[in-house]
Amino acid sequence: MCNNKLIGARYFNAGAKALGFQVGDDDNFTSPRDQAGHGTHTSSTAAGSPVLGASLFGKANGTARGLAPKAKIAMYRVCWHDVCTHSDILAGMEKAIEDGVDILSISLGTSRWIPYYEDSIAIGSFAAARHGIFVACAAGNSGPRHNTVGNTAPWVTTVAAGSIDRTFTANVTLGSGEVLFGESLYFEVMNGMDMLPIISIELCYDDTLVPSIIMGKIVVCPDAWVGTGFLIEAAGGAGLISINGDPSAGETIVDESYTLPSLMLGYDEGRKLLAYLNSTTKPTARLNFDGHTVIGKKRAPQVAVYSSRGPSYEVPELPKPDILAPGNNILAAWPSEVPISDDPIDPRRSDFNILSGTSMATPHVAGAAALLRHMHPTWSPAMLRSAMVTTALVLDNRERTIIANENSQDATPLAFGAGHVYPQAANDPGLVYDTGFEDYVKWLCKLNYTSKQMGSFVPSPVNCSDAHSDPNWDLNYPSFGVVFKNQTRQRVVRRRTLTKVSDLPENYTARVVNLVEEKVEVIVKPEMLDFIGPFEKRGYTVEFTSKVSANASFEYGFAYIIWENEEHQVKSPVVFIWSTVPEFNSYSG
Repeated sequence: MCNNKLIGARYFNAGAKALGFQVGDDDNFTSPRDQAGHGTHTSSTAAGSPVLGASLFGKANGTARGLAPKAKIAMYRVCWHDVCTHSDILAGMEKAIEDGVDILSISLGTSRWIPYYEDSIAIGSFAAARHGIFVACAAGNSGPRHNTVGNTAPWVTTVAAGSIDRTFTANVTLGSGEVLFGESLYFEVMNGMDMLPIISIELCYDDTLVPSIIMGKIVVCPDAWVGTGFLIEAAGGAGLISINGDPSAGETIVDESYTLPSLMLGYDEGRKLLAYLNSTTKPTARLNFDGHTVIGKKRAPQVAVYSSRGPSYEVPELPKPDILAPGNNILAAWPSEVPISDDPIDPRRSDFNILSGTSMATPHVAGAAALLRHMHPTWSPAMLRSAMVTTALVLDNRERTIIANENSQDATPLAFGAGHVYPQAANDPGLVYDTGFEDYVKWLCKLNYTSKQMGSFVPSPVNCSDAHSDPNWDLNYPSFGVVFKNQTRQRVVRRRTLTKVSDLPENYTARVVNLVEEKVEVIVKPEMLDFIGPFEKRGYTVEFTSKVSANASFEYGFAYIIWENEEHQVKSPVVFIWSTVPEFNSYSG
């Protein structure tokens, strides 16, 4: 059905059928309708119309609206039985291009280990960029390890996930009197629950949740999901406390909507709980749910622990992810006939749901791009990305550097890219870094692809001699990636061109914020740029000289190059990588 919001819906399943999946059965009927909820959630985040009184059973109550609430939506279903084949993804993207969409929001990911010429999203988004379509893609949920970021092609904007300042408060009172604080989506207010016996089970599975052991008790499980709650409830358990079992998970809480009284604790609070359990032979606890949604109490944004980190495995000189956006515990629309959890036996239904992931962050950037496209219809996709990247925020709501949730330490561009997206500032960036189709072709040439491999992107033969004739050529990207090999005093030169998008004449001065001055010298030439008319271009060069040798396989450092005046600040992150791995540098001269 089409209406004034949803103006198109298509499905593509030839690839799934070719792999032998049964498409057309009750679980995956042949239709573009959303049977999982993921597409509904993400599309409404990007462009949903305002809805008063939106909530998940009273949680996060308020007015829900997408980033671009007046934009139209076209849906392209390409996944079946949780499988998204390359051919179906590419077919969907090709049709979207043919239909003339302005923005593509892709909350999907292929393997980060495959080269671009085998990656359907990279290939399809290259064609989209050629047609002037902005493409936002999820960075992936494999953090916090380095080299896990996906969707790293330079013609897509790669989005990391951050937290918001909203908390669904709950706590547990231990028999010792200590109170531990966590979060919960449990929908009943309970402050008078009796003290109950509590037990910890290391592996909470069907065969370990024995009724004779857990009946009437609060069960502590590491990393429990909604299905775990169903098993505990069926076995007579009185409640559930899910704790982050992995130290790398830190205090990131990805809220789950359990059906029995339950709450979630971060790693540190979880260690306190386990210490109490080990200190007594008869531990007890009481779960307390006040039903409150607290705004502004905690530092935000924070980079979510699961958000994939850079550098790019394919081309480390290309800094990824590009930008951070809200992705943790996001409320958005949900199909009313689909369970609110992944468990098929879940009887609960809602018009809204709360989910987490870089999938949820991506449509925030896509929606922001739609707003910018409306305000600046002549801007290229690269200009839209540049506007968001160079105006992104690196400070949180406490005016301190955004932290990584897993360790509460300052995050870096390998985690949040340029920083948190700030659409209002992106609407007036002052200057932008523009990049065209021919630049992307030249960049592919620098990867030493064969003619056959280049054919995945351009049908006609490509002459790559120009790309290899200039060893200092680099893509006109709004951020910098510099790889130093195992030698001192190595010098790397990068050139950039800025395009003026403001109306009045302006003069800009360069400023370098070098966080590793003892390791790298950074020189910008010239130090001043004068612009007169709109869309006037000026170039500059940056010389990066390493003062040290690599002492390990990978070491990282960071800086910022800022062009500024009284009206604008155009900030580009710089990622330095020292590597003793010979094949790490993907660029060729």
